[in-house]
Amino acid sequence: PKQRSEWLALETEKALTRKSVEAILKRHFVL
Repeated sequence: PKQRSEWLALETEKALTRKSVEAILKRHFVL
């Protein structure tokens, strides 16, 4: 269970990072 929760946290962090990166890129392209 511990290993799975750590992996889940990593995947969530990756997804959030990807979303924020996309948002930043969109903002720059719009400007």
